[in-house]
Amino acid sequence: MPDRPLLCSVLSAAERRDTRERTLTQLKAAGLNPVVSLNTPTEANAAIAEDERARLESLGYRVWITGDPTRGYGGRNNIAGGRPAFFEALDTGADLLYCEDDIDLAPDSLWSLDEARAVRDAVTYLYCHDGRGDKQLGNRYGHTIWRALKRCMYYREPFPPGLYRVRDTTKLNSGQAIVFPHEVLHLLPLDELNHSHSAVDMWTQSRVTKVGVPILVALPHPVQHRHDRTGRQPSVNPNKTSQSFDLR
Repeated sequence: MPDRPLLCSVLSAAERRDTRERTLTQLKAAGLNPVVSLNTPTEANAAIAEDERARLESLGYRVWITGDPTRGYGGRNNIAGGRPAFFEALDTGADLLYCEDDIDLAPDSLWSLDEARAVRDAVTYLYCHDGRGDKQLGNRYGHTIWRALKRCMYYREPFPPGLYRVRDTTKLNSGQAIVFPHEVLHLLPLDELNHSHSAVDMWTQSRVTKVGVPILVALPHPVQHRHDRTGRQPSVNPNKTSQSFDLR
């Protein structure tokens, strides 16, 4: 384990209380002491944000209120919600575990987190959207690894858990749980977070690749995406759950 603190942040729109509570309860039980970025992408969210912050603080959570209620859900408010976590981790010498509010943890997810933090020169995704076609996922993981992972998913054949390098980082829109070692934060153009219109996952994919930092993924995934659409429009792609979650 690195001799650094860990900042665990959770981005959540204020209205998503039930969704958020399920995730926060798991993170807290794992000893990760999450900080909540309470996002206000709409006027309805802004109206309840202060009351929700008071409630969360009474439960022992630290809370930021972020976002612009005139801009709605989407990239700009998403990255605004992530901004304070990146800068606090950079300023305090911490690693960052950036999370969204609709995830579940596998029983041994902390093992994967420790493995990710042990690699000081790479960013690690603890979840990836793998409800995609064979060709794209074969390109992403390498076809040998993808075939072995499919045998694990469909036939429960053994698959060695670990961190695997992402070969094709395009369309890596999976921002539910990403580990940023402190050393990598220094390499990223974090000033862009003040004006970028991209969501955190897309910004990460672009900027991490641009500065030459490897992207790893934990396989099988130790984090599941519940894909909760509370407060959002129905998704055009409803299958964003991990097919390899917790296959140990």
